[in-house]
Parts: sequence; structure tokens; C-alpha cells
Amino acid sequence: LLGILVLGLLWCNISFAAKVNPYNLGDIVENEITLGKKYKIPLPPGKFRVVAVNLKQGFHDMMLYQPDKNGVTRWQIQVWISQKADYWWNPAKFCKRKDLYFNNSKIANRKHHCWVVNHTRSNLSTGKAFWGKVRDWIIAEKILQPDIYVYSNHEYQTKDKRLIGMGYFYNPEVDGVPAPKNTEWDTSEYHMSKVHKYPEHEAFLKKYISISASLVKRFNELNKVKESMSLNPTQYITQASINTEKKETTKSSEDIISKLKSLKDLLDAGAITQEEFKKAKKKLLN
Repeated sequence: LLGILVLGLLWCNISFAAKVNPYNLGDIVENEITLGKKYKIPLPPGKFRVVAVNLKQGFHDMMLYQPDKNGVTRWQIQVWISQKADYWWNPAKFCKRKDLYFNNSKIANRKHHCWVVNHTRSNLSTGKAFWGKVRDWIIAEKILQPDIYVYSNHEYQTKDKRLIGMGYFYNPEVDGVPAPKNTEWDTSEYHMSKVHKYPEHEAFLKKYISISASLVKRFNELNKVKESMSLNPTQYITQASINTEKKETTKSSEDIISKLKSLKDLLDAGAITQEEFKKAKKKLLN
């Protein structure tokens, strides 16, 4: 009887865990994922593969991966959710950090909603739990990573006392941003105290705030977050988008330069007037 009771409790725990995180290694997901049957986590465009899952100390952790068309890391997304929904959770440490490029967090009595944007090194973990699994996968699959990721962390405590978090790690180099020469966290071109000296890196950080704001907005809508705790991400959304076709953009720029040279040749040859040249040039640049 005792054995049956133990097996029954074990089965219940396994079943409960499966209900919180129904995803397995190798699963392909897109658009959004659902945890705990009702909590929805938005994903950037494209398909993602589940590459690591772990349950420890009451938390489900999962890592999703998306390469670019050349097999280089584009996105790595970490998701975490508490197994139980019966505690008031303390905010993560990043919610109160001041040394971040962007921090828009609201910490109230018994509830919080945090959203930050910053940079981080792609160091391999020495741990044995979740990050150890991620490390082993990176090594086994020979994953090509940048030295520095730009990322957003987003954590929310639901009204029924569930804690949910997301870390969206993006490789700026696939977007055409130069690889940083300084690969230490505090000396990187992305560091908040230095980024103003590097226009391309700062422009990307500003663009990434808009990208992550769109994800926060979708999270709010999918999970019906009250306006008072929404962090008002709409005010940070611009027309910025992540450029996934750098080579085509470069080719387009080269075409414009070529056409401008052709127009100048026509002007010099007397085939078109100065006024016609100005109009054609303005139309081409627009």
C-alpha cells in the first residue's frame, strides 16, 4: 500500500509538472508558447526549437533557439515559470539594477512587473542544472555565438501568484552591427557609460527597446495584464524592425549609387538638363 501511495504521488507530481510545461526537447514552436495551460509567452517571428528544459527548486526553465540562414545564432530565449501558484514572489535582482541601459520596472505591494534592456557576455556556464544543459547543448551542436548579446529580461507576477519570466537574447551581428572589439561586460561598446561613443551600437540598443516593447505589449494582451501594471510599452514602440536581410540592403544601396553615377554621366553628356537631374536624383533618393 505504501508503495502504491508513493507511486501515486510521484505520478501526480509528474503529471502536474507536464501540465505546467508541456514542451519537450526538440519541439518546434512559433508565434507563442503556453505554460500552465493559460499563460502565453510571445515569440519573435520564425520557428524556434526547444533545446533545454529543467525543473529545479520549484521552477520550470526552458531555452528556445533560432539560427539565421547561415546557421549563426539569431535568438536564444529563456523562459521560466513557477511550478506552484501560492506565493507572493520577490522581484528578480535585475528589476532593481541601476547599471542597465534601460529599466522600466514597477514594484508594488505583493506584485511586480519588470522589463530591462542591456548587453551580456555569451560565457558558457559552469553549473550543472539548467545552464549546464544549455552549455552542453551549445558544445555538442557547435553553436556559433557572438561574444556579446543584446537582451531584454521581462518578469511578471500574475494575479494568482504565478511568477513568469522571459529573457530574449539577440545577436546584433546578424543585423549588421559591427562585432564589439571589447568583449568584457564593463568595457564593451554596448556598456551604458560608453555606448554614446559608438553610434551604431547605440542605435541598435534604441531599436531593440522598440522590438522588446512590442513583445511586452503582446504579453500584456495575451495575458490580460491590467493597465496599471502594463509598463505602458506602446510609448517605446517605433517603426524600428530587426533587419534580417543585410546582404539585400547592401545590394540595394549599391544599386542607388550606380544609378546616381549614371544620372551624372547623362548630365555631363548633355542628355538631360540640370533641372531634370535634380528631379531624378530626388526621386531616386526618396
